[in-house]
Amino acid sequence: MPSTHFTANENRYEGSWRDDKKNGPGKFYYLTHGQLYEGVWVDDVAKCGTMKDFDRNNAPEPTQYPIPKVATFQQQQCDICVLSLYNN
Repeated sequence: MPSTHFTANENRYEGSWRDDKKNGPGKFYYLTHGQLYEGVWVDDVAKCGTMKDFDRNNAPEPTQYPIPKVATFQQQQCDICVLSLYNN
């Protein structure tokens, strides 16, 4: 059943629980560091998901390095890269 749990330092988990443990899909907001983990938990252990910066500039203890944005190339750009590799 989805619910929200707040930690002593005001970080929070929003998601599914089973047997008093994080189980299933959910989000963990690391407000102290300005990051958000969104993924799947099994018995309180994060198994698969993504971490991204979340209001990092206002966090009391931001991480030293921001998480870089991930983007895909358009197919045309990839074709140009491949051609330049073969032509060199």
